[in-house]
Amino acid sequence: MSVEGIFFVRLSGTNYALSSSTMNWFKAYQMCRLKGGYLFDSMEKLKEVDTHLTRIGWPIAMKFWIGATCLSLDGIFRWFKTGEDLKQNEYKWAPGEPTIQFGVCVDVEKVTNAFLMKTVNCEIKAYALCNLMETHEHGESEVEVRKKKKTVRMHSLFS
Repeated sequence: MSVEGIFFVRLSGTNYALSSSTMNWFKAYQMCRLKGGYLFDSMEKLKEVDTHLTRIGWPIAMKFWIGATCLSLDGIFRWFKTGEDLKQNEYKWAPGEPTIQFGVCVDVEKVTNAFLMKTVNCEIKAYALCNLMETHEHGESEVEVRKKKKTVRMHSLFS
């Protein structure tokens, strides 16, 4: 399903949103939050997402933002959602990665048949891939549904 240039998919009980255009890390993070989710943080599910994207004809040479950054001065990569350290040997990094420097974000790029993590400038363009908490009909997030309900309640109070 597609709404406002965003594709929604449900795989193995998890809802995802994928932008149809590229954007910087900060815009990608904002888009995910506005849809009631977070930038992708489940490296274990990459293969399943890749299989689905390949099946629907998504570009093979894709890269997308994940929720890991090195925005703090201590040079440690962290998951933005939880603040937990990203363990260097836990995930597959591209050769020569990670490059430890302040102010970089992490994207995932498909190289041959594997997804590899790379440290890149947060301002480059990549697709946003979001883990959504709960979605309702028409791809609305729980946050959007709550806003609508609040608006209806406020309207009925003043009607």
